[in-house]
Amino acid sequence: QLLSNDSSLGDAQIRVPEGQIARDAIQAAYATLTPHQMKRLVVSMAGEEIDMEADFVSNGIEDGARLEVCLMLCPCLCIWHCC
Repeated sequence: QLLSNDSSLGDAQIRVPEGQIARDAIQAAYATLTPHQMKRLVVSMAGEEIDMEADFVSNGIEDGARLEVCLMLCPCLCIWHCC
């Protein structure tokens, strides 16, 4: 389950095949994100940022996990807006 801080994105539930890269699954769930927004996207589980270039198993993400999806508002100041 993806929990978003941005009401325009909303929350999402995804199913991923074994071995799928996290970034690919998140990008498919939020197909309206621009490339610029994808660069600002941070996904975390239990407060720890996941490796978007690794698969879910490598990140320790199991069935039923809840992931927080946040868009960084200002990358130069490291200001975050997360739920």
